[in-house]
Amino acid sequence: MRLAGREVFYIETVNSRYRLEVRGREVALDGAVGG
Repeated sequence: MRLAGREVFYIETVNSRYRLEVRGREVALDGAVGG
C-alpha cells in the first residue's frame, strides 16, 4: 500500500507540474498575441 501511495503521489506531482508548465505557456502566448 505504501508503494502504491508513493506512485500515485509521484504521478499527481508530475501531472500538476505539467499543467503549470502548459498553463504558463498559454498565458505567455495569450500575452504575445494580445500585445
